[in-house]
Parts: sequence; C-alpha cells; structure tokens
Amino acid sequence: MNLVSLLVGKLGVMFHLYSFDRLVQAALLLPQLAHYNQPCQAAIANRIWEKSKMVSIKKTKRTDSPLTLFTVSGVLSCEETIHALEDFYKHGGTPNLLWDFTDADLFGITQKEMEQIITFAKSNAALDENGKTAFVVSQDLSFGLSRMYETQTEIWGHPIPQRDFRDMDKAISWLETGELECT
Repeated sequence: MNLVSLLVGKLGVMFHLYSFDRLVQAALLLPQLAHYNQPCQAAIANRIWEKSKMVSIKKTKRTDSPLTLFTVSGVLSCEETIHALEDFYKHGGTPNLLWDFTDADLFGITQKEMEQIITFAKSNAALDENGKTAFVVSQDLSFGLSRMYETQTEIWGHPIPQRDFRDMDKAISWLETGELECT
C-alpha cells in the first residue's frame, strides 16, 4: 500500500494533492486524528487540509519606527516567503523586519527550502545592512524551526542579526534598541 492510499484510507478523504510536501504534512496528522471516529477524522482532515492551502502574509510599515511587520497566517511555503522578501527589498524595505508567525504553520518548509530562503535573503542583505530581523512564534516546534533558521544564517555568514522570540513586545524592543531583556 503506497502512502497516498494509506492517507486516503486512514482519513476516509480523497485529497487533491499538488505537492509531495503537502502529502507529508497530511500524513503527519494521522496520529493526531487517530482517537476520532472515521467521519470526524474526515471532517477534521478536510478543514486542516483546506487551511493548509491558504496562507496570508500581511505587510505593514510602522510609522513610529523603521520597522516592517509581516503577519503570517496559514501554512507558509518557500515560494511565498521569497515572494514577500522580494516585495520587501524591491519597494524599499525598512532597516528592521519583524515576522509574526504566531498564527502560522512553518512545517511546510523543508531544509532545502530553508537554505533557498537564506540564500535569497543573504544576497539582498546589502539593501538593509544596518537592519535586524526578528521572528515571533507561539508554538514550541515553530520556535525550534525558527531557531534552526537563525543558526543556519549564522553558519552561512548572513550579515543581518536575527533573533527568535515568543513575545512581540520583546522582539520590537530588541529591534529598536538591540538589547535583549533577561527574564
């Protein structure tokens, strides 16, 4: 039995799969859905699947500080991230960038795609050489993924300082002052 058949059989739902990454994401949901009955599994899976295909990245330039905020909801992809960064650099982004991932799912981005994002961001780093980037996440796994991204940017020699936060106010404070508050 192949993975698609297993997924369809377990969830009782036929998905229109358009990428292997989406299939893997859906397969990872199986253990979480196991304690629901078959009709509930199907309904939950459909809702999660539809939500996973939608992502929203809202860009806001703050008027009170040199900061651009990207508020992300839904399942983020490499393409959407690079598109948002292209727009940011093309239209004169601010020195500081804040990614709000509190309503986002970062699990759709693979290691290879993370490297593509880093490569793209690093190639445009001269455009905001005095800036900083902060990531705000709410889930433990998302925090781990954002820490992995931060570590990789350091290893790859990305010149823009990047930090991960669980609190929006602390992230903004770091972007504005450069100091980390110890708590």
